[in-house]
Amino acid sequence: MPFSFYFSVEGSNKKFILVLDPGHGGKEPGAVGAKSKEKDINLAVTLLVGDMIKKDLPDVEIIYTRNKDTTVSLLKRSQIANNAKADLFISIHANSVKGKKYVNGAEVFTYGQTENKNLEVLKRENEITYLEPEFTPESVSEFLGDDARTIIFEAMQSVFHEHSYDLASMIQNELVVQSKRGNRGVKSDNLAVLRNASMPSVLIELDFISNPDAENYMVSSKGQKQMAKSIYDAFSKYKKKYDLRMQTLEPIEASTNTVEPKSTDVKGIVYKIQILTSSTPVDKSELKGYDADYYIENGLYKYTYGASTDQKQILQLRKQVQEDFKDAFVIAFENGVRIK
Repeated sequence: MPFSFYFSVEGSNKKFILVLDPGHGGKEPGAVGAKSKEKDINLAVTLLVGDMIKKDLPDVEIIYTRNKDTTVSLLKRSQIANNAKADLFISIHANSVKGKKYVNGAEVFTYGQTENKNLEVLKRENEITYLEPEFTPESVSEFLGDDARTIIFEAMQSVFHEHSYDLASMIQNELVVQSKRGNRGVKSDNLAVLRNASMPSVLIELDFISNPDAENYMVSSKGQKQMAKSIYDAFSKYKKKYDLRMQTLEPIEASTNTVEPKSTDVKGIVYKIQILTSSTPVDKSELKGYDADYYIENGLYKYTYGASTDQKQILQLRKQVQEDFKDAFVIAFENGVRIK
């Protein structure tokens, strides 16, 4: 089964490509409420978001993983984004929990490792994957195995983590403030639809379809428009920041105020783990005993731990570091300058 990998070249003159992904669909309804199905809510809100962006942001090209009630496999969703060389991937869902009708609130996910087994997480996310002939359990297991593909995707998600988290935070804030959803925060999880996307990506859980009040809101025209506007407003802010970066960046951020890290004795590409970012120097207690280096970028102090030319080795070290810094991610330097 062929898989393609690429890195978007920031600063090119191409249109900004946004892939919008309404979760589930067709034979896979997703969560089911008292009066609605998740797949329908996801699609309705997604199409509204797309319409708002098309109207106000003509330099954005919208690609939908589905624009009607059709079945799209989990892996194909991220593959659509990868093949389109998208700049951003947004997956829209509704949440559910059994037997707890009082649970409510929005939450937005970025990709991150958990204790769950990859194949089990994938099955939980979208069981319809296993009904499609091109994705057998064996091929999915192979795809998610601890091999070269895993290392490549891990490295790509490390590069995109900052942008994903930035967007996720803005979406969460808009859903809480503007749409008045409960605040369940920004989280990371080993979600395959994000894990396999080679660009910044987020998964939105609008609210709980298992909560009668939240379901009534999500199926209403008013609720869907408010949530779509929240997502649109967050994306619009993200896009403005993206455009500003494009105006100020040279091929390798030569215009930013970057201080070389302390460890510059190794030539070539060196991988490090970024554990903390702060607008001011941090107290040693915040580093939790780690002998961390730091560099300064865009006026921010960015603390790193470890240094290796072996990408696989630094990815393994990151798993240990995440016990203390759950959002730690891998970055790369070449001759002392960070590679974006």
